[in-house]
Amino acid sequence: MTGGHFAGLEVDGVDACLAGARAQIHAGADFIKVMATGGLGKPGEVWGAQEMTFEELKTCFDVARRAGKASAAHAHGLEAIKDIIRAGVTSVEHGTMMDEEAMDLMVEHRIFLVPTFAPYWMMRERGKEIGVPDYMIDASRMVMDEKMPRFKKAVKKGVPIAFGTDAGSPMNPHDKLEAGM
Repeated sequence: MTGGHFAGLEVDGVDACLAGARAQIHAGADFIKVMATGGLGKPGEVWGAQEMTFEELKTCFDVARRAGKASAAHAHGLEAIKDIIRAGVTSVEHGTMMDEEAMDLMVEHRIFLVPTFAPYWMMRERGKEIGVPDYMIDASRMVMDEKMPRFKKAVKKGVPIAFGTDAGSPMNPHDKLEAGM
């Protein structure tokens, strides 16, 4: 959405989502990724707040599916996680606040979880020494505290897990991507 989490193609409304996703596929995209919630990247950003409507999400994922492509969604907050699952996403990126219902839906529909622990763990553990803002360090602590027990439960339930780097985050050491596990 305009002014949403991080930069990229900004779209508002179903028609713009349809045109934007189609343009990305036409340009050769291998998958469609949306930012379904806020995150840690901007001061004052409402962490985990849903940024796209269900209809906008579904439109983007439908375009990907019809083109034979995968879809992914950055999602921390619970309602957005459930909306992206119901809208037909292929993978949930982060999934911080997922609950048992979301996990069960992911198992049922074979939707992958890409937990991306490394950047949050590194910001929590080393953020101060490299100048990460305090608000991001505090949010990273909260993310790790919430994410780890939920992740363990998701694994036990059989949620498919995939590996992802979350490239572009402030702390993304490609040689230490197992950090925080």
